[in-house]
Parts: sequence; C-alpha cells; structure tokens
Amino acid sequence: MAQGIGGSNQGLLRMTLTGDWRYLSHRDWVRMIERALVRAQIPVAYSQGFNPRIRLSFPLPRPVGMSGEDEPVVVGLSQAIQPDEFRTRLNEQLPSGIRADAVLLEYDRRRSRIGSVSYELELADSDCIELQERITVFMNSNSAWVDREPRKGLAAERLDVRPFVLGILLQKSRLQMTTQIVNGRPISIRDLIGALGLDWNRLRHRFHRKKVEWIL
Repeated sequence: MAQGIGGSNQGLLRMTLTGDWRYLSHRDWVRMIERALVRAQIPVAYSQGFNPRIRLSFPLPRPVGMSGEDEPVVVGLSQAIQPDEFRTRLNEQLPSGIRADAVLLEYDRRRSRIGSVSYELELADSDCIELQERITVFMNSNSAWVDREPRKGLAAERLDVRPFVLGILLQKSRLQMTTQIVNGRPISIRDLIGALGLDWNRLRHRFHRKKVEWIL
C-alpha cells in the first residue's frame, strides 16, 4: 500500500493550468483551490484565529497570463490520505483545463526547495530578428543589469539577472529558458525578457511554465 500523507504534514501538488485559465488572478487561483479541496472532502489543516483558512502556500506564484504544467501548490493536511485518492478526488472538482498531475508525499518545506524553473515562449517571426545574437551576447556575458520597475512603497532596483540563467535556446520561433534560484530568490521572468530586448506586456500571454525542478 502506498504511503499516505497525514498528521501535520504537507502535500505538494504539481498542477497544470492551460487555456484561458492563464488569465486567472492569484487571488482567484487561491480561492479555486480552496473550494475544490473542500468539495473533494480532502482532510486539510486550517490556520488558527478568528477566520481560519486552509493552510495553503504557493512557492512560485504565477504571473497573470502565464500557463503552466508544473505549478506547485503546498497543502497542509490534518489526516492521512493516499496520494492517488487525493489526486483523483481533487481532479473531480476542478474545471477542464486545470488538474493535479502529482502529489508528493511527506513534503518538508524546511528541507525542500526549488532548484530550477523552465519556461517556453512562442514568438512571432518579427520577434526573432537579431534575437539569437542578443542571446549569444547575454550567455557570454558575466553580468546583465536591468532596472526593475519599483513596487509600491519600494525604491527602484537594479538587478543583475545573468546569475539566475542556466540556459537559453531559440529553436525557430520557440524560445526556451531555464532559470535557477539564487540566494533563495527566483528571478522574475519579466526581468529576463527585458534583458533580452523583448516586450513583456505584449508577450506575457504566450508564456508557458514547463517544468519546476525540486531539491528534496
């Protein structure tokens, strides 16, 4: 019999989100998962306090407009449940275009961390002009500084994005990029796209997060 998830442990869901669901905001994404877990009668753990909420965390928040097939969601569980049963019951409550592909047993956030993230982007022919040259320059450089847009209440920031990038490959009109976590910090794909001279706002709906590799 497969080992169950139980006690105060957490389960790591690896989920797929495609189609128009890519435009789902982070808040609505959280609500959808919460409601599906309740309808599926998964034995979730709740926070303490006046307004208890299901213990959920999203190690790699998804930008609005990006689809993904390895989206991580961490769920706190109060009782043992078999991973296949968890996945089946949850998928019965999710709409077409969203599904749980895997449940990782005994996930421990104190020891587990994301190692690398892979993305794909479909480009128009006009976007590819001189792009390979820019990629070659980027990959052969020791640094690539970008000016990040200031977040609310924070000062503008300059960031060297080169240490975050493991590889970039352009095959015809498909751009493939693999990034890594540096000092516990992921890179915003928006910053990387800017460093390559591409327009994030115009291309954001074409992005697909392909793979999230974990160090367990």
